[in-house]
Amino acid sequence: MTTAPTYDWWLSALELAGDYGVLTREQMYTLGVHEDEPQPGFYRVPPPKRRLRDDDPIDDAWVAIWPTDNGLAALWNGEPTEPCAAWAWCCKAPVSEERYRKMEMAGFPAGEIQTGLSRW
Repeated sequence: MTTAPTYDWWLSALELAGDYGVLTREQMYTLGVHEDEPQPGFYRVPPPKRRLRDDDPIDDAWVAIWPTDNGLAALWNGEPTEPCAAWAWCCKAPVSEERYRKMEMAGFPAGEIQTGLSRW
């Protein structure tokens, strides 16, 4: 029997990187990042350091990953996406739920995310 994913990985990453920080390679190794094992939490995808094309993003993208009865679900800037696809881009940049919610209110549609973290 497998256990449901928890927010433990995200909380540890947030503690190491800080809100709006980026995990170092050593921190990611310590936490154990696997591209096919997305972890529930709130993240951002920083824009590329160098824009190679005019349509490259200039702002962060925002990602939420959460457990459901059918596995994990994810939103990328408020749009449904595959958790594994988002995870490869966002795993190194955890953000607090509060920061994610502020960005959600500022620009992208609200999603149905039942985390229980709002009670903290």
